[in-house]
Amino acid sequence: MKIKTLPCGPLSVNTYIVSDTAPECLVIDPGADVPVTRYLEANGLSCAAILVTHGHFDHIGGVPGLLKRYPGCPVYIHPDDAPMLSDPRACLASYFGRSFEPVSDFRELNEGAASAAGFSFEVLHTPGHSPGSVSFLFAPSGILFSGDTVFQCSVGRSDLPGGDEITLLRSVHRLLDAVPDGTVIYPGHGPETDKAYEQTHNPYYLYYSP
Repeated sequence: MKIKTLPCGPLSVNTYIVSDTAPECLVIDPGADVPVTRYLEANGLSCAAILVTHGHFDHIGGVPGLLKRYPGCPVYIHPDDAPMLSDPRACLASYFGRSFEPVSDFRELNEGAASAAGFSFEVLHTPGHSPGSVSFLFAPSGILFSGDTVFQCSVGRSDLPGGDEITLLRSVHRLLDAVPDGTVIYPGHGPETDKAYEQTHNPYYLYYSP
C-alpha cells in the first residue's frame, strides 16, 4: 500500500492518497481539490472513493471539486458529521469566514468493518473533536489515519462547536489502546507518528485520564 501525503487548504490538512497496483485510489480528507487532481493525473491514478475523518471545512474543502472531476465517486462520512457536508455553518466554514459548496450525495459510514475502492479497513468512531470524528485502521498494513483525534504528542481541539474535551480524551485512550502494536499513525495535521511513541510521549494520554 502506497501513501502520499499532500498538505492542502488554508490549514494545511494532511490529505492522503492511498493506492496500490491498481489505478483506482482512496483520497482521505481532501482539503483542496486542485493539488489532489494534479497528483492523481501526474501519476495515472483515479479517485475511486473519498473518506472523511470528520466534517470540518478544512478536511472537506476539496470534496466538491473532486466530485466534479470524478462524478459518481462515493463520499463516506460518519452520520453524526454528515450534516456538515451540506451546511457551511455546520462545517464551520462560515465560522472561519470561508465559503463551502454544499455536497448532498454521500454515504454514511458507521463503526466497524468497511471497504471502498478495493481496500478493506476498520472504522473506529472517535468523537470529541467533532461528534462524528472517525479513524481508519488498515490493520494488515499497520496503518491508522487518525484525523484530528491524535497528533504527534498532541490531540485535536475540543473547544469548537460540537467538541467535548472528556469525550476526546476517552477517544484518544481508546484509540491508542485498541490499535495493534507497531501501528503507524497518519494524523490530520503534522508529522506521522506511531502507537508506541504516543503512549510514551503524548501528554494527553499519559497525564489526562477521561
